[in-house]
Amino acid sequence: MKSLIDDPVVPYLSENEYLAMAGNVSKKSIGFLTAQINEIEAVFLGKVKLKPPYTNLLSVFGIRKILALTIKLETGPMT
Repeated sequence: MKSLIDDPVVPYLSENEYLAMAGNVSKKSIGFLTAQINEIEAVFLGKVKLKPPYTNLLSVFGIRKILALTIKLETGPMT
């Protein structure tokens, strides 16, 4: 219940109980999926390392370790 009180969106949804319920369900789903993604990423980052020249990909806005590793695995050697 505390998370609902701290959520800035709840006051906007509270006038309609169905909208509030849908918002709450969506928030819980997003939280669950975020936790699952974090777990998968932790395992993945423990298995595959990003090596030069792929580390240069991290300087591109929007590319983080997981995407850089995905590019590395899909492209193969960068020569």
